[in-house]
Amino acid sequence: MRVGVLASGSGTILQALIDAHLPIVVVVADRPCPAVERAERADVPVVLAERASFGADFDRLEYTHRVVDALRKLLPTSR
Repeated sequence: MRVGVLASGSGTILQALIDAHLPIVVVVADRPCPAVERAERADVPVVLAERASFGADFDRLEYTHRVVDALRKLLPTSR
């Protein structure tokens, strides 16, 4: 099992996962935040997939594709 974590805030849930010794192989964050710092302290690679907007013009589908593409590059399937 390999775990990718999406983070966007203080990182308390991420820290609980780290403390549980889950095999976290990447953290994807939408902005610099304390969760990124927690990941870095635990030597977990971080990918910033920054959002261009937090307003009504936010393109959720485009952003979802960017996150999925980042995960695919880091978590290739074994097929």
